[in-house]
Amino acid sequence: MKGGYTNAHLKIEECCADNGDGFRLGLGGQYLISEKTYIGAEYRYSNYEADLERHQVALTLGTHF
Repeated sequence: MKGGYTNAHLKIEECCADNGDGFRLGLGGQYLISEKTYIGAEYRYSNYEADLERHQVALTLGTHF
């Protein structure tokens, strides 16, 4: 589980750009497929000023040293 502050560069049409502040929440997990190798998934939700939202899903493959 994660939570915190986020900032994004927002481009609205061709004329306007600004930075948006907000918060991020996330939840994910990992599953060992061998002694040192894992796969994982994570969902991230971000909410910025002016009620802009972002939903992301990350899939991972990694190794433990």
